[in-house]
Amino acid sequence: MRYRKRIRICKGVYVNLSKSGISTTFGIPGLSINHSSKGTFLNTGIPSTGIYDRKRIGGAHSSTKKSSAQKKRTYNTQRKSELREFNISFDDDATIKISDENGVEITNRNLINKITRSKEYKDLLERVANQKVKESLDLINRITNIHKETPPLLNEDDFINHLNELEFLIKNPPSYEYRVFDNSAALKRCEASSNKVVNTHPIWTFKKRKREYVANKLANIKSQWEADEEKRKIEFEKTTFDSAIKARDSYLKIVNGEKSVIEKGLEDVFGNIRLPFDFDVDFEVENNFVYLSLDLPEIEDLPTTIIQLLASGKYKKKNLSKKDIRLNYLSTATSLALFFAGISFNISPKITNVIISSYTQKIDESLGTTYDSYVYSIDISREVYAKINLKYVNPIESFSNFKGEYHFTKTGLYREIDPSKISRK
Repeated sequence: MRYRKRIRICKGVYVNLSKSGISTTFGIPGLSINHSSKGTFLNTGIPSTGIYDRKRIGGAHSSTKKSSAQKKRTYNTQRKSELREFNISFDDDATIKISDENGVEITNRNLINKITRSKEYKDLLERVANQKVKESLDLINRITNIHKETPPLLNEDDFINHLNELEFLIKNPPSYEYRVFDNSAALKRCEASSNKVVNTHPIWTFKKRKREYVANKLANIKSQWEADEEKRKIEFEKTTFDSAIKARDSYLKIVNGEKSVIEKGLEDVFGNIRLPFDFDVDFEVENNFVYLSLDLPEIEDLPTTIIQLLASGKYKKKNLSKKDIRLNYLSTATSLALFFAGISFNISPKITNVIISSYTQKIDESLGTTYDSYVYSIDISREVYAKINLKYVNPIESFSNFKGEYHFTKTGLYREIDPSKISRK
């Protein structure tokens, strides 16, 4: 089932939603409102001038847990021992490589034996192996629980408060902050210029003429600076006021649930999401309903192995069972529904339901062609969604709270649903 608009969710650093979750921005160039789990901020400025101001206009939701930024790590760690400096690194197949401080692999068996028997080596090996195990588990956990990255759910009062902040801004625009004139830098420029302009003859008047030139030049520069500052102040005040009016009018359309604004909001937010895999989202807006069709990633796109720590302190890759792979996939598929529902609700308070139908591609063995295999179609209401604690909920089990068509088993299997039975309200 396809809807009117399609957005490509691009692959990137998985769940790349900033340090504190995905944020949503409404407004126009020069003035916008940004909402994230850190709070709500008002951004003002004059486009293309570098003049910019940002202030908090709403607090962060205390119930939101800030997720730590995904940091790039290396396992090529250097330590200094009595033997010599050495590095240990792990290949993808968990093979250990020992190299010297220049990165050259150590092949001398006696030296390798001395290094591997050292306490430093054993401690370092244990730390790196434990880190590998942790990252393996974290990867699967974040992929199968993408819904935990969903920003706090906004209610109608939140939207009204943001609108009131814009009204307040129109009546009480931010004051322009004058920049400080850099007298020292200007003086140096004037003195350098005087060396080219002021003639050394007659010699007995040179110093006086140079002082007068520098003083006049500096006064002119400062006067021009002050005049330019007044122009920037007037432009800032006018731009801020005009932008506040436009932003207020635009945000009023959001509060009232105007279709074109909701569609633009969905398009902007979806277009900035980065997940571990590429897939498409089709969407359409009708009355107070958002219809989403998720072209789910394939099961082959998910991790099929996990890192396991050995008694020796090393680690190895272990293949996940078919059941675990299926359950991870089903968890990912249902987690995505909760994730996209939450983002959609935050576009406008008028959105009461997000109806999500998700499918994957399967091969018709009788024809040798692929077809869309629908996994579920779920009607997520804002009222029920607001009562769910996304931090602790099992995404698969969460579907029992909503109306919809799905058939899941405890072993991660699903029975295809007939797309012709997917209802439109």
